[in-house]
Formats: sequence, structure tokens, C-alpha cells
Amino acid sequence: MKKREFNKQKRKTVLSKVKDFFKDEYGGNLIEYALLI
Repeated sequence: MKKREFNKQKRKTVLSKVKDFFKDEYGGNLIEYALLI
């Protein structure tokens, strides 16, 4: 796998982990708010 592709996948994984964390903590409201900014 190319390094660039790996970084892309890694970032996606981290992002989904963060999203899941905030969904668990705040019911997803914070994510929606953050996406609007």
C-alpha cells in the first residue's frame, strides 16, 4: 500500500473514532453543530 493511501485510511479511521466518541458523549449533536461551522 502506498504511504499516501495509508495516511488517508488512517485519517478516516481516526475521524470515525472521534465521531463515534462524540456520538456516545453528546448524542451526535456536537458533530452536527461542528459540521455546520
